[in-house]
Amino acid sequence: MSTWPYKVVSALIVAMAAVSMLAATGSASASSDHGVVLIAEQAQQDTPAQILRTVCSALMEVHDISGLECRPNAYFADDLGLDDLDQVRLIQHLESYYEMKIQYEIGELLTVGELVNYIYEHQPQ
Repeated sequence: MSTWPYKVVSALIVAMAAVSMLAATGSASASSDHGVVLIAEQAQQDTPAQILRTVCSALMEVHDISGLECRPNAYFADDLGLDDLDQVRLIQHLESYYEMKIQYEIGELLTVGELVNYIYEHQPQ
């Protein structure tokens, strides 16, 4: 009887264990004693919901607002009371967090949702 089916099953078990280890550790690669090496994509883009949570957290740090005030249709100036300096500090905070440059003109990103969409569309791959 041939042993190749058992070797394939064994390799699949090792691969599944490696994937589980990647998920648990967040590591970009894992290897096993059997020579199976898996490489996982580490750079996953945040979803709009995750970006919204990050933007709201940054808003609570930069400007004294409650989480309930932070919603996609909230205007920075009119609804949240951010002045130009607060908006610059918010953008700097988010640029640092996402390791990206947010390039915008004054008055271009007026709402929380517009900022979330900008980050989602321009976040590093």
